[in-house]
Amino acid sequence: MRRMLQPGRAIAVMAAVAACGLLSACDNPTEDKNEPACDHVDADGLVVEWTGATPDSLLANQWQGTVSGGLALEAGHTMSGVRVTFIDADSTRIVVAPECSDHRLAWTVADTSVVGVAADGAERWTVVLTGKRAGDTEIRFRVWHGDHADFTSLPILVTVAPESGHH
Repeated sequence: MRRMLQPGRAIAVMAAVAACGLLSACDNPTEDKNEPACDHVDADGLVVEWTGATPDSLLANQWQGTVSGGLALEAGHTMSGVRVTFIDADSTRIVVAPECSDHRLAWTVADTSVVGVAADGAERWTVVLTGKRAGDTEIRFRVWHGDHADFTSLPILVTVAPESGHH
């Protein structure tokens, strides 16, 4: 025996199905829930921390169009373990699943004669800075997704001080 929906309930169900189709925001119940969602990263800001301190030391952050802090090191020195974490509209740290191999950290440096930046092989969202010469420049961090950026930070100040000779 087949059950029929009441007319008012049938309209509500059809409206919900139509809304899901138009907005593409509803989960497909037949999808495998064990697979990570490797969609676009919807970041509204970021935090840059140095993992060489205990606890991790906040170096810079961007939130609501404002950048605070910056990165600093000496010429001739490196700073490894600089971790970039993107945050969403609720100030929650975004964690990209390791299986989402089409996401990575990217960056641009305004003056590469002042500082060099390279991926830190230890982790995908961590970089190594190398002070090349005294001066100031800026860096922008990006969530790179396939062939485009999902998010690009505002410029973050990088200051390289003259080598002090003290190690």
